[in-house]
Amino acid sequence: MAQDAASSVKYYLRVEKTYQNDLAELRAWANLKVAFEADEIWVTNFTYDQIHAVTIKQIPFKTLYYAKQGKLFLLNSRLPETIEPQFLWTPIARAMPLTLGGYNHNYFGVNESITIKLKPADDERNSAVILATLKDVSAFIQNAPEFRLTNLNWCLINENKALIIGKPVLPINGKVFWRLNSMFVPIGLDFELSIAADLIESRINEDTLSYILWNEDGQYSLIPKASFSQLSISSFRKSVTANGQKVLLESE
Repeated sequence: MAQDAASSVKYYLRVEKTYQNDLAELRAWANLKVAFEADEIWVTNFTYDQIHAVTIKQIPFKTLYYAKQGKLFLLNSRLPETIEPQFLWTPIARAMPLTLGGYNHNYFGVNESITIKLKPADDERNSAVILATLKDVSAFIQNAPEFRLTNLNWCLINENKALIIGKPVLPINGKVFWRLNSMFVPIGLDFELSIAADLIESRINEDTLSYILWNEDGQYSLIPKASFSQLSISSFRKSVTANGQKVLLESE
């Protein structure tokens, strides 16, 4: 497809639900919309640059289409494949919210096994990350001066919480973490084998595209870096509104 006609072309991505986790990075493109049909996930509203981006190329087992006169054509094909779908589309942030799973991949290789445990830290660490409810974040940022939020980045977690990175940490109730490279560790705790921290990070986060959020029990969650945006009243309102949350914000 020629780029000069891109503005009039509608693109689609189709993948089986089994591979839903491979779509996590697409949440960074707030313009996308998602629909579910049986065992398949459909995504649309891509721009020309997005559909040809590396992010899309890295998604396995996908099928890409472009629409023309009510029919779908495989990308770079001139033969129609099927008819254009008529689904009830939902903004991607609402259809696929981030959730915190519990993972503890202690077994790293045939000849290499590390049990990941956290213990009380020997020294004090500075707070760099906070996980707080949307209600508490909303109450603070409504009255906060703009410069107070400039160095903070955030993403929506579990539909009702915000994970906020940056200093100074917001003075609100929440679970606080200190930062070690791309890992967030609960304040007051450290790795039992601190010398292995770099190895643990490299094995869990080989592509360096995620942050690792640790729980007190040694389990962790991977949070795609692309999910974060600069914290502001407008970005906060946009995300929580798209996700159907009733968080009241005063006008800017």
